Amino acid sequence: MTWGAPEWLWLIPLAWVVAGVSEARRERRRRALFRALGVPVDAALTGARFALVLLALSSLGVALAAPAGPASPVPATTAEAGGRGKDVILLMDVSRSMAARDVSPDRGSLGRMAALRVATGAEARVGVAAFAADAHLLVPPTEDRGLVALYAEALDPAMVTGQGSDLAGALEVSVSALPEGGTVVLISDGEGFQDDGPLGEALTDARRRGVVVHTVRVGTEVGATVPGVLTGGHTRARPELLRRIADATGGVAVDGDDGGAVGELVARLSRGAGPASPGPGAPWPVSWLAAVALILLLGESSLGAMLGRGPA
Repeated sequence: MTWGAPEWLWLIPLAWVVAGVSEARRERRRRALFRALGVPVDAALTGARFALVLLALSSLGVALAAPAGPASPVPATTAEAGGRGKDVILLMDVSRSMAARDVSPDRGSLGRMAALRVATGAEARVGVAAFAADAHLLVPPTEDRGLVALYAEALDPAMVTGQGSDLAGALEVSVSALPEGGTVVLISDGEGFQDDGPLGEALTDARRRGVVVHTVRVGTEVGATVPGVLTGGHTRARPELLRRIADATGGVAVDGDDGGAVGELVARLSRGAGPASPGPGAPWPVSWLAAVALILLLGESSLGAMLGRGPA
């Protein structure tokens, strides 16, 4: 229940007190007059009439307080986004394993296509971060879709000379670049070499800040050989790790090869899906409350006439 002018609710008890004092004075005079005339006093009618007065005052107070119905859950959005979805960081894996060709045409290209769909389709401000052994914020959340698409399309594993993927550090960089309640879209094969401890700490910090992490998997569990690596270059995607990252923050894990799932993720980002916040409820029929008050007052007047003193 929400109220447009809740201060009127505080005046209802005061109105009861004033009405009670006034009624007590009138009742004393009325009883004295009836005794002098030898007319019996109907205590039940007197109590009923006063109860109608109190109910009428309550209805008027509630009407003036402008009540609304129960709050309706609506997607929480940032004010800066003008009612759009939450700010988004595209966190793109550019490690050497993203050059593997167990998906067509390769993991990196599939990841870039997913990133471009988010950059051009999500009704939100979008930024770009990239990581391999280190993570870097390249574009903070912006409405310049052309700039975001330019960076997302240019990222290529061939640009990286070192090996390894620091998922924990990448999440820390992305989360710190977002306002509370933002969103990270992690596009990766999930392969990394960090311990669970730092990753768990990064996810805990994301939850604390209300940041949701969605994951887009590129690559298969069967895996493939990493081009240009002579020995020990077989790589496998880790969907279970990506699902765990998404689940830990209330996000969703999708397969980059599933165009429908990626499209649903883009729509989710546009809605600003995440923890729901209470929206304004439907206004109550305030005119009905005023009508109820009027009916109660008319009833009180009728009872007053029955008591022999006319309308109050």
